[in-house]
Formats: sequence, structure tokens, C-alpha cells
Amino acid sequence: MGTGIEPPIVGFYTTRIVRAASPEAAAKVAARRVSSQWTDDPTYAGSNVGSPPILSVEWVKNDTFLGSLLFRATGHTFYPADPA
Repeated sequence: MGTGIEPPIVGFYTTRIVRAASPEAAAKVAARRVSSQWTDDPTYAGSNVGSPPILSVEWVKNDTFLGSLLFRATGHTFYPADPA
């Protein structure tokens, strides 16, 4: 039986599709968009009581035009410090 107390969230994964001249530029654009969403979007900004997230890009992949039209990446998958 659980305690009903959720472990603290320590990170999240998210995916963004961006148009950029290089993988390095794409990483910067994607990180800037996620950061802006967390600080400016009312969906998240009102709930953020801590410091802004520290972002790092794990990988960059080229996508097709059709793939970018069909993929909508706006959410986040959160993970706790000690996954149960």
C-alpha cells in the first residue's frame, strides 16, 4: 500500500520539430522554444514555482517534410528521482 505522496519530479523528456541550418542550430532553437513555453505559456507558467528548467539536447535527427507535418510535439513526459 502506497503513502499517497508522489516522489518529486526531477526531469522530463520532450520532442520538438524545428527548421534550422545545422544540428547545433536546431538544438538551440528547440531548447529556446521549450524554455519559452515553460516561462510564457499560461498552461505551464502559472504552475512553475521553482527555477526554470535546465535543458540539454540528447539527439537531433533529420525529418521528412511529411513527417514534420504529421507530428505534433508539444507535451512533456516527466520522471521522478526514483522511478517505482
